[in-house]
Amino acid sequence: MVTLAAQKSLEDLPYEGDSFLDQLTRAQASMRFHPYARQQILRTFEPLRQTLDACHGLTLQERWQNFEQHIWPQWLAGQDRPAGKWWTGSVRVAVTARLVRLGAALSQ
Repeated sequence: MVTLAAQKSLEDLPYEGDSFLDQLTRAQASMRFHPYARQQILRTFEPLRQTLDACHGLTLQERWQNFEQHIWPQWLAGQDRPAGKWWTGSVRVAVTARLVRLGAALSQ
């Protein structure tokens, strides 16, 4: 899991896609997954990073809020989301590791 200090720094610092991807990968490594599931979920990290790169906001949390409001509903509807049945993997890892705080859209 990501420490509280690392979480705060990610939330408060200007968004950096490489740093987010690194933290996401580290978080997944500390979680228990079947090897096949781990591999499939890992493939969803780059699409989430690219999506957040295109979102509005200066910090990871601001971009995450933009993602929740505008992109997540589209993904739920099957539009422009990562391919395959593991498409929620990166989101689940980011939320479980507390890299981001859930807003209303994902907490329901």
